[in-house]
Formats: sequence, C-alpha cells, structure tokens
Amino acid sequence: MHTEGSLLLRFLRGAATSSAHRQQGQHTDLFSGLPTILGRRELVALGISIVLFFDAVEDMRPFGPVSLLFWVLGIVTFLLPMALVTQWFMQHFQSYQQIERFLGPMAGFLLLFGTWCPGILALGGVLSGILVLLDHTLPPWFHTPLGQTIFLLGVLWIMGGIACFPLRLLMSLLPWCCLIICAAYLFLGGTALWWLLTDHLPDRLLQREHWQLGPSAISMLNITLFALLGIYFPFFMQGSIRGGRAGIKRASRYVWWCAGIVSLCYLSATFGLLVLPPSMTEGTLLSTADTIAAVLGPQFGLLFRGLQAFMYLVFAMSLMVLFSRTLVVLAQHHYLPPSLARLTAYGVPVRSILVQVAGATLILLFSFFVLPVLFEEAVQPAAAVQRISHVLLASTSVLWLGSTSIVLSMPLLALFSRHRRGRRLRSKDIPLSLCAFVGILVSLIGIFGTLFNSWVPGLISDRRWSALILLVVIATIAIGWIAGESPRLRTFMKDLQALMEQERGFRQQLEESYRHQEQLLSEVERLYHEQEQAALTDPVTGLPNHRALMGKLNEVCVREHPEPRSCALLFVDLDHFKKINDRWGHRVGDEVLRQVGQRLRGAIRTQDFVGRYGGEEFVLLILDVQQQEALALAESLRMLFVKHPCVWHMENDITSISVTVSVGVAYTSQQRKTRDQLIEVADHAMYQAKHSGRNRVSMTTLQ
Repeated sequence: MHTEGSLLLRFLRGAATSSAHRQQGQHTDLFSGLPTILGRRELVALGISIVLFFDAVEDMRPFGPVSLLFWVLGIVTFLLPMALVTQWFMQHFQSYQQIERFLGPMAGFLLLFGTWCPGILALGGVLSGILVLLDHTLPPWFHTPLGQTIFLLGVLWIMGGIACFPLRLLMSLLPWCCLIICAAYLFLGGTALWWLLTDHLPDRLLQREHWQLGPSAISMLNITLFALLGIYFPFFMQGSIRGGRAGIKRASRYVWWCAGIVSLCYLSATFGLLVLPPSMTEGTLLSTADTIAAVLGPQFGLLFRGLQAFMYLVFAMSLMVLFSRTLVVLAQHHYLPPSLARLTAYGVPVRSILVQVAGATLILLFSFFVLPVLFEEAVQPAAAVQRISHVLLASTSVLWLGSTSIVLSMPLLALFSRHRRGRRLRSKDIPLSLCAFVGILVSLIGIFGTLFNSWVPGLISDRRWSALILLVVIATIAIGWIAGESPRLRTFMKDLQALMEQERGFRQQLEESYRHQEQLLSEVERLYHEQEQAALTDPVTGLPNHRALMGKLNEVCVREHPEPRSCALLFVDLDHFKKINDRWGHRVGDEVLRQVGQRLRGAIRTQDFVGRYGGEEFVLLILDVQQQEALALAESLRMLFVKHPCVWHMENDITSISVTVSVGVAYTSQQRKTRDQLIEVADHAMYQAKHSGRNRVSMTTLQ
C-alpha cells in the first residue's frame, strides 16, 4: 500500500508539473524574445529624445529673461530630484512584477497606464506641431481640416512602419539623431554669443521690467515641468537592457548624463532666444525659425524649421518605440489582450505599434473634428492646429505628472515600510526622501497649475482652457480604463475557465488514478500471492520445496496439544538417479522427479504432507499414525515404484524407466520432538536402507 500510494502521488505530481510546464512554455513563447541590446549610451539618447521638447523653449520666450530663472528652478526642484529617484527606482525594481508587488495591482496599473496613455496624446500634439511648421510649404488643399488630417495620418502611419524596424537598427541611429538635436539647441546659444560679439545689445536682458514676475509665473512653471518630464520613461525598456541586473544598475547612471545635457540644451536655447531679436510670430512654433532667418538669412531659417520638424519626428518615434514595449508589459499582466505581446523574429511588437498608431489616429480625428467646436470663436485652420497642439500637450502633462508623482512617492513608501519593520533611517536616505518630497510637491503644483492656467492665454482663456484640459484628461482616462479593463476582465474569465477546466481534468485524472491504483493493488496482491507460492513450491515437481517443508515441520513440532500425538517422517530417495540423468538426460530426469512427486502426493491422506527435500530426496510427514501403519505405508510406496515404472513420452514412442526408492522412516509416539531430531533420524534410517542394498525400507523409533 505504501509503495502504491507513493506511485500515485508521483503520478499526480508529474501530471501537475507537466501541465504547469506546458503553460509556462506557452507563456514564454508568447512574452519572451525582447532583444537585450540597450546600454547606457542608448538610454541617454532615448531619454534626451523624449525630454527635449522645443515647443517649451518657444512658449517660454514671451515671458522674458525671468524664464531663465524658471528653468533653473525646474531643474533644481524637479529634474535633479527626479533623476535621483529614477536611479534608485531602476536599481531596486528590475521588473514590473516587483513594482506591482510593492505598490499593489491598482497603483502599479495606474503608473503604467498613466505613462503609456498620455503618450498617445503626445503623439497627436507633436504631429500637430509638425503641421504648423510645414504650413507655408504645403498646397492650398492642405489648409482644410480634412486635408490636414489626411496629411498627418499619412505621416503617422509612415512613422509606425519605421517603428517596426528592428530595435537594434533604430537604437543605432538614435544617438546620432540626438546629437543633431542637441547641436540645434546649442546652435541657438552660440548664435546669441556671436550676436553679442558683433556689438548687438541684449535689450530684453538689460531692461528691468522684463525681469519682473507677473501673473504668468504659474504658466511658466507648468511649461517648464512639462519640458522636463520623461526622464524615468526608459525604465520600461528594462527588458531590452543588456547585462541582466548588473547591467541595469550600471545603465541607471544614464539619468545624470541625460539631466546634464537636457539642462544645458534648454538653458542655451532659452538664452539664445532672449538675446536674439524677437520676430513677428513670437509665441508661435514659427518664431525661432523666423528669428534665425532674420539674423542669419532665410536659408538658415528654412534649415532650422526642418530641424524642428526633425525634432518632432524623433520625439514621436521615441515615444512610439518606448510605449509599444510598455503595451507588451500591460499585455503580459492581462490589462490588454495577450496578442499585443507577440513579437516578430526580430523582437518587434508589431501589434503594439499598430495599436499606438490606431490610438493616435483616433486622437487626431477627435482633435480636428471635435475640439475646434469647443473653442470660443471660429479660428483659421493654422491657429486651430496650434491650439489643438497645446491642449493635447497640456493634457499629456497632467497625466504624466500624475504618474511621475507615483514614482516619486515610492522612496517615501519604502522608507515608511522600513520604519514599520523597526529598521533605522540611514543617512543616505535623507537626501532621497527630501528630493522625493520636493518632487511630489512640485508635481502637484504643476498638475493644478496646468489645469487652471492657460499655456497660451492669448489664444485660449483660462476658463475655456480648464474645460478643454479636463475634458481631454477625463475622456482619455475613461477610454483607456475601459479599453484596458475589458481585456483584463475577459482574460481573467478565460483564465478562470481554463483553471476550472484544468481542475476538472485533474479530478478526472485523480479518479482514473484511483481506479488504476485499485487495479495495481489487485495485481500486486495476485503477484504477491504467486511469488509467495513460487517461494514455497518446487518448480520441477510442483510440491512444496525445502523451505515450505521446514516451515511445516516447525509448525508441527511446536504445536501444543492436550494429548501427545504420533507422527512419522519418511525420507524417500531415488536409487541411482544419476544414472537416469546420464543415460536419458536431465529433461527425462525432471520428468521422473515430477511423476514421483505426483505418485507420492496421491498415496497420502489430505491431512498429511509431502515435499521435495532436495535433489532426488522427498519427505512425507504422516500425522496421527501407528508405527505399523507408517511402516506399511513406506513399503507400499516402495512397491508402487517397483510395479509401476515411470514413463517418458517421445514423438512416436513411449519409454518405461524403472525407478526404485529407498525409504527411511522416523517414528515417534510423542509429538514433542524437535524438527532437527526427526530429520536426523529419518535421514539416518534412509541411509541404512541404502547401505542394505537399496530398494529397502528402514525404520527407527524415537522414544
């Protein structure tokens, strides 16, 4: 029973393990395969391409020299704290599963969703910016909402096709693209220095009234914060960072390179636009290109406008590549259909990229055909596009600041959890905690400031701005939540159904195993009985063997009876049996032994016992017998073989084989003799019969 129970347990464990391995194998085929090719250089390039956003520089230009102070304020109170927290974040959380265990499923989903979903809005806003830059270079039909939408959708789907290229190729080009972008920012600062060296005065920097803070200070802070967002976004590319955990920790230092380069670029470009003379289009996306054209010539202005469009394209491509991988993580955790996590042979999530493109398509359609209805007055298509771009980007800022606040809160939650477990606060935790607290405070100010203060007060009033931002934010959250929750619930129900099916399958396997166990137990019992019989049976004669004979003698000799009982032990030995083997062969010898055994068994009573002692010797145990009866039985057995020879059946012939036996009888009237005594006396009597000429009976009585 113990052996069969162990077999059953091993069978069930093996079935469960095999099923789990099959599921794990399916899971691995579905979600693995992201190429691990990213290092610190690629992460720096990815962070710069996402954080650097030239619209912010142009939007800050009308506020004058005080915008430089707000850049410094934003860098110190937001960018640097976010860089420190991001480095801690990447070193302590190497996967989304760890974030989900730390924050809980809901907060973990909000972090991921609040990072991915605004990326679609940002794509719409960036494409709208491209439209403004190319406004004067496109044919007249382009200036209608339908023409603009068709053009942007074409650009969007072309970018989606490029995003489907292997990540290794895209990441090899991205550092060079970022080098061109940084050169454009630094070019503005260098041009401003050249302008000053040519005896031109920076009027804005020298006039005191331009350094005064006005009611637009909160708008400047909002624009600054939006421009500095995104330094932690490359975290969601951890699945593609080479070197494992050690590689992720080394690569996490990218944040400081990214923060330093971004700060230098923003300050350089802002300084350049403050020094260079303003243009007639100040406050729009065309102002910088017009300024360059006025200072260096129209060719440089056209070149810089192309550079701006290039910046937007690189920004949009980086978002598309990054957030398509974020969709893979959402699909892995059943917030989106699992098919979105399927990868090509080159590790590209094509379906996730298509979803990004489709989402941006819906945003563009909503922006060009719904948002203009909500504006306060009818505007020209170009002005409408600029307003749409700012509304989408401001809505993106609100959502990204919310997810950034979650990231900034994680060090504080970790310290609080450590304090609850009785651990003391370490000295190196104090700067991290202060930076996280300051970053959260600034993020909340940025959220409320963006909601209630227009980025473009000359184009959209604060009241209408708040309504538009709230509408876009709420609609984005609602649509994204429904789009994310329904696949998750559907996947959950499928998993539950699969689990129930698996449980039913295991139950059937268990029942089948029980039936199989019963069959095994009956088979084992049968085999055990057969083995037990085989262990006690002579295979040649079918009689009990030496072991069974000894057991029977032990049983008879130790049995207690109220009155003594008589018994006789007969040793029967075949005379000259070796000659039979030598003459006829061992097959005939075995047949003779078998026939002798059958005759001995047939000659005794049912209560008596006969067995093969070994070789050509047989033993008979006769109970409750008189001495003369035992002697007569021995004599009758001897005469039985004399009168009836053994028979060997050949193919067409029957051969008689004469066999005689010598019988030794040990008789006792009291059954209190030991087994060895009986055997010794019977064996001695049998040898007496042998020495007397064989074919004899010899008896010895034990007193």
